[in-house]
Amino acid sequence: MKPREGILAIDFGTSNVRAALINVENGSILGNESAKYEWMHPEEGQTEINPHEIWRASQRTVWDLLKKCGGNIGIAGIGFSFFGDNVIPVDENGNELSNLLPAFDSRSRKEVEIFSKEIGPEKFIEITGGCLTTMCVGTKILWLRNNRKDVFDKARCFFDIQQYILNKLGLPSLNDFTMASRKMLYDVNEGVFSDLLLDVIGIDDKMLGEGVAQSSSVVGAIRAYGDVELPHEIMVALGAHDAECGLFGLGVHPKGGTALGDNMGTFDHIGCFTDHFFNTCSIEPSLYSYCGPDRSTFAVQGGVPTGGALLEWFASSVYQKKGKGVFDDLFGFVQFDGTGDLMMLPGFGASEGCIVGLNLSDNLYSIFRSIIEGISFETKMAVDDFNKLFENRFDCVRAGGGGAKSAKWLQLKANVTGKRVEKVANIEVSCLGAAIIASTGMRMHGDFQQAIKEMVCVDQVFLPDEMIHERYSKKEDKHISLKKCLKGYFSHTL
Repeated sequence: MKPREGILAIDFGTSNVRAALINVENGSILGNESAKYEWMHPEEGQTEINPHEIWRASQRTVWDLLKKCGGNIGIAGIGFSFFGDNVIPVDENGNELSNLLPAFDSRSRKEVEIFSKEIGPEKFIEITGGCLTTMCVGTKILWLRNNRKDVFDKARCFFDIQQYILNKLGLPSLNDFTMASRKMLYDVNEGVFSDLLLDVIGIDDKMLGEGVAQSSSVVGAIRAYGDVELPHEIMVALGAHDAECGLFGLGVHPKGGTALGDNMGTFDHIGCFTDHFFNTCSIEPSLYSYCGPDRSTFAVQGGVPTGGALLEWFASSVYQKKGKGVFDDLFGFVQFDGTGDLMMLPGFGASEGCIVGLNLSDNLYSIFRSIIEGISFETKMAVDDFNKLFENRFDCVRAGGGGAKSAKWLQLKANVTGKRVEKVANIEVSCLGAAIIASTGMRMHGDFQQAIKEMVCVDQVFLPDEMIHERYSKKEDKHISLKKCLKGYFSHTL
């Protein structure tokens, strides 16, 4: 019997890497493995990840997966999904000169002020499609110039994780359009890195890699993945930002539809595709728009930057338990019925998180419930903003990612948003999306729409309970009021 054929999809997240073999016929998982890596916090407000640990973890997952599957599966190609908004200064050989600085590292506040003075927030939005914050890669590179001149002067390129991994594989250090755009130095209208922004940092576009191409581009073939020998030479597709991979894995595609994608991972991404660029920050500031997988497509994204990361923080720092089953235990002890006064603002990544309304009857489980509700209120606000921008187009939220394992949370999202919530069968949506993109580039499917039709399906639906929705609507009003009350207090962090 001929082995089943799959795409080896490797999803680089901010806290772990997952390798999955995805069936190109129906999108199911034929096998998967994952490995974690640690965040480091050298000083307050600073977060780093050792990029070599990421590389080693990815090799380990590929090795474990191939060992598990043996010769029962044929690998037709390799695709990637990458976390965005990160930078790694590298030498002439592509070796790291310091740790990776991820999106939620907030050390570059002074550099945000420099960009604001030199460029202006409005012009920055006009060029990049996103707001000027410490998430922006340009501000982190400028921080290196101002604070780590030894590293900055030695750097020959400022890679992101996509380019770093490709370089390790002996492939060109390219960006796809989505990852180039997430550097927040890319002119989304002109399709080039902006000289105006690069001049503020003092670098040119040659220091940002070997070029930009569409996500489905086949960039070469490899016989080994680092130290892991592959069964044969395998073609490699460029891949994309995990948010856009997630949208494909959720069945959201550039031709439209009435479902918003919600990838419930470390960053709870909510989004859709469009055929034109929206200057969203000037219309709905909580949303941002940037390049999609090709030059004719744009993505609009919103969500909760610390969604899954906040749960990891709670489990390790407050609940003080790790490993499988931790969140099953936590969800098992809570009920989401719209009652209770405890409120959580989940903006921990920007030092804007807080808990309000504690009393002596509260415990770890009521705090956990407030976290899940706080994230869900932020989801609701994003859904509302999308419907304002797109004139009430969306009547459904399509969910996947690690958070979608909890039926309780999905029902809560239905009750909070008042929308139908659909869960996809394969919740590893970033891996699935990477496989969809790769299979399209390798001509296994005619286009993205055909690949999605064959590889994505919904297996569970959650409808809102009107009585509980009404309770949560009142509680959401309090959530919004709390954010407004504390806005002045948090202004010092901007």
